Amino acid sequence: MRVTRTIRRGGVLLSVLAFAAITSLIMAAVGMLVLSHLSTSRAEAGYAKAISVAEAGANYELEWIGNDPNNPNRAHQHFPNTGQPGVVTLNVPGGGTATVGVKSVEGGNWLVGSPVKVVATGTVDGVSRTVEVLANPVSVMAPAQAADEYAVFGLSSVRLNGAGSRVTGSVGTNETYSATGGAGAVSGNIAFGGVTPSVTGPRVYRQATPYAYPTVSELARRYHSAGMTAWKTQNNNDRLLKFNPNNTRFLLSEAVNAGYTKSSWTLSNSSFGKSPALTDDGFSGDRAGGGRYSNASDGLYGKKVLIFPPGDYYFESIGLTSNQSAILVDNASGPVRIWIGGNSSGDSLHVTTLLTNPSDPGSFRVLYAKSAELSVTGTAYVSGVFYAVDDLGRSSIKLSGNSYVNGMLIANDVTISGNSEVGFPTAPLRPHAADPARAYRYANQWRELDARGRPKL
Repeated sequence: MRVTRTIRRGGVLLSVLAFAAITSLIMAAVGMLVLSHLSTSRAEAGYAKAISVAEAGANYELEWIGNDPNNPNRAHQHFPNTGQPGVVTLNVPGGGTATVGVKSVEGGNWLVGSPVKVVATGTVDGVSRTVEVLANPVSVMAPAQAADEYAVFGLSSVRLNGAGSRVTGSVGTNETYSATGGAGAVSGNIAFGGVTPSVTGPRVYRQATPYAYPTVSELARRYHSAGMTAWKTQNNNDRLLKFNPNNTRFLLSEAVNAGYTKSSWTLSNSSFGKSPALTDDGFSGDRAGGGRYSNASDGLYGKKVLIFPPGDYYFESIGLTSNQSAILVDNASGPVRIWIGGNSSGDSLHVTTLLTNPSDPGSFRVLYAKSAELSVTGTAYVSGVFYAVDDLGRSSIKLSGNSYVNGMLIANDVTISGNSEVGFPTAPLRPHAADPARAYRYANQWRELDARGRPKL
């Protein structure tokens, strides 16, 4: 009887041990499964987070470039030239790192003012993913978004004197704004870059940093390495035209050479009457309100007309104050740019200036590099973009005498008085290839790259 009891007790013990062993195996399997799920979840979370970190890095780079968008030594280059920084690795708030750099669309060193590819690799918990995004420059002189559309921008000051002086559009400044009509003299927004606004209102706002604008000399170097000096000999002044006096309809297609040379750097009242003199427009359709080269208040009829075909022109002195003179800009055939350099004496553009395509005023540019004042006055109607930012920060534009500008005024100092007005164009402005950028905005191109830098399918 005792032996039987012992055998039974031993069998029970063996059953308990077997059950415990099986239970342990099950628990171990469950533990391994839980750990596997945790590991997978962490990997998936890291995989998802890595792409967000990469995108954060790309956003950082575009914002970094945008704070000084025309500085060639600011962007972190994948293929840097001398003096340019290489790619950068950033610690991203919330965990992870982003390695970021830019390149050109073709894959080499990126040049400011052109479309840019931003390549960013986000790494989280050992997981890395790479994105490539394309961003396009937003031209200072042909903004694509309403927030960038400034009819007037004065880096140092904007002054609107007199109750009748106004701006139809937005105004910006990095320093001071003053107006007889206060904020009411401007129909759009009033933006202050890096300073406390001097006026209040629902359309007044402040950006933390000053708005960046390159000088005209810097813009010239985008066309020639010698900058403004190169325009002295590589201009199109010898292509200036006048109406053919033998053509009774004064057709643009029949225009003849006006007798200027590449070294004709002066435009004055007397130069319009020089020998051979410019032709007086005798076509009745060019009267004010006529059907050809005119607007509601002015036209070419009865005036000596100088015609600017598409091209780049250079002058060192402009003194046009006669209501018997006029300029016709043939922007319907292509962009026209007038570069003004030389000494510090001021210049006046007090003549009717009409465009063959008035719906595209942005294709006519006046680029003023002198440390002086460009005056537009005397009931003048002018269309175009006027840009006066010199190397010393002293250039200015003055609009007065019931004048009207259909376009943009950008200068260190802008003064509008005498019931004059600037109106931002209703038609979209078109950028030129070498325009300075206000910022870089994402284009519709985003893709993920594999470890070899190839697009993932």
